[in-house]
Amino acid sequence: MKKIVFLSIFLVFTLTACIGPGLGESETEITKDYVLINTGRNKSLLVKRNGEFFDFVVPATVIATATKDQYIFAKQQKYIDDSNSEKDGQIDTSEDFYWIVTVSSEDVKGPLSLDEFNDTLQELGVNSKMKWVKNEALNLK
Repeated sequence: MKKIVFLSIFLVFTLTACIGPGLGESETEITKDYVLINTGRNKSLLVKRNGEFFDFVVPATVIATATKDQYIFAKQQKYIDDSNSEKDGQIDTSEDFYWIVTVSSEDVKGPLSLDEFNDTLQELGVNSKMKWVKNEALNLK
């Protein structure tokens, strides 16, 4: 009986892993190793592939990304994860946060305010004009 239970659990996990993202989830490749994962309504994070697993880089919710040279830039708004709040599962649009990922060194700077972001870009010698790609998987207004 123990073997049947173990086998059943093993098969469920194995088959789930083979299918890829779960229902309501999608992936958008930013670079070879970095992926934007949309994990349902209003929730999206930037992760780095680490073999069969993912390392979290930018928490929910990433609303836009840009790339330039060896950098990935992410614009984030906080995801409200509070089951006691009527705003649970929504995005706090009152403030944007910025993240800079140096792909070659895996260095991550953030969360940054817009002023801190622009100052950091200047320190890195990166032009602040970039094309932001909106995360289309989110239902943002």
